Amino acid sequence: MADPYVYEGTTILKNLADIRDQGKLDEFESTMVQLALVKLYKESIDVASARSIFEIHKALFSNVYEWAGEKRTINIYKHEQILAGLSVEYSKFEDIDKQLSSVDSEIQKYNWDYISEKKKIEKITRIVSSIWQIHPFREGNTRAVATFLFFFMKDKGLKLNTEILSNNA
Repeated sequence: MADPYVYEGTTILKNLADIRDQGKLDEFESTMVQLALVKLYKESIDVASARSIFEIHKALFSNVYEWAGEKRTINIYKHEQILAGLSVEYSKFEDIDKQLSSVDSEIQKYNWDYISEKKKIEKITRIVSSIWQIHPFREGNTRAVATFLFFFMKDKGLKLNTEILSNNA
């Protein structure tokens, strides 16, 4: 099946600026996402459920991709340098809603006000890892999940050292 997210005959994602050079698209996307992050951090966002990932993705990528904030409609495989070119097994696109509902059940299971900081961190790690492995979007999953993590931890009374994320982007 052809990838409906890319320009025909290329691997370049269709984008609102109609950029067809991968390097220029990477620069444009990076700039737009950085500006969106500044705005999002100023305004804040409520992350009461795993589905907040859609709102975050839309906020980050709405100036780049028409499909920002929408779950992907194809299965994806991404060559990961850290895995010697192999891919993590991401969720099938048909299973995204079901698996996010499962993560939501996990979030609702706890009375977060009465969990120790150590337990909160353990639970948040599992929740965020699950959302990342679902990989609900064609592109921008890691940035959306990192943003989700920041706001989710803030909501739970924890602080994320964002320097770690910045240094390992």
